Amino acid sequence: MIVFPAIDVLGGKSVRLFKGELKNLKVYYDDPLEPALIFESLGFSHLHFIDLDGARSGKPENLSALQRIAQNTHLTIQFGGGLRSLESVDKVLELGAERVILGTILVKNLELAEKVISKYGPEKVVAAVDVRDEKVAIEGWQKKSSFALFELAKMLESLNPGHLLVTDIERDGTLKGVNFRLVENLLAMTKLPIIISGGVSSLEDIKKAAELEKRGVEGIVIGKAIYEKTIDLKEAVKFNNAN
Repeated sequence: MIVFPAIDVLGGKSVRLFKGELKNLKVYYDDPLEPALIFESLGFSHLHFIDLDGARSGKPENLSALQRIAQNTHLTIQFGGGLRSLESVDKVLELGAERVILGTILVKNLELAEKVISKYGPEKVVAAVDVRDEKVAIEGWQKKSSFALFELAKMLESLNPGHLLVTDIERDGTLKGVNFRLVENLLAMTKLPIIISGGVSSLEDIKKAAELEKRGVEGIVIGKAIYEKTIDLKEAVKFNNAN
């Protein structure tokens, strides 16, 4: 299983939100490279990078931060936020991301998602299913689509991305623990490798995710728990067997 420490970037700074809301913003590092270097020094192999500005504007806004992390670490970066054109996907991969996270276009422009997978291959693509009140949210979680989880999951089976990222928005940034009921439902719906995100609060969450690896859980994203120090990263990295 891969353990992904997360960096959310807004205005060039490393921040965390509460349930995706900007009004609950907290800045942790002025330079996102700083936590990335810490993660690498502890032995993590991957990084979950979210461009919060891009998620809302519709195009990546924090490319300089992505480039600096790619140039100064050996972390495998999966990048999301504002990837709504083939050109933007080209750019983030050119700057050092290894995977791109597609969310909004899965609902609004499935043809474009198909083009990305056709051009770069499934392994490069992470399909993001962000759920709020049992509906899929889009555009930086600002809007709720008409898609239910099972509808989008069924559609993604035919699209065949290499990875499926599921986030319970109501848990994200709350430190209330992972919604494993949602994860179990998704495991029953799809054979795609699943990455869990949202609400991770303790090593117990990571341990439970690892126990589901044989059933299809590929990884888990840790965000606020890192920055609020509710998880010992030296222990968390022991669950990372990506190498």
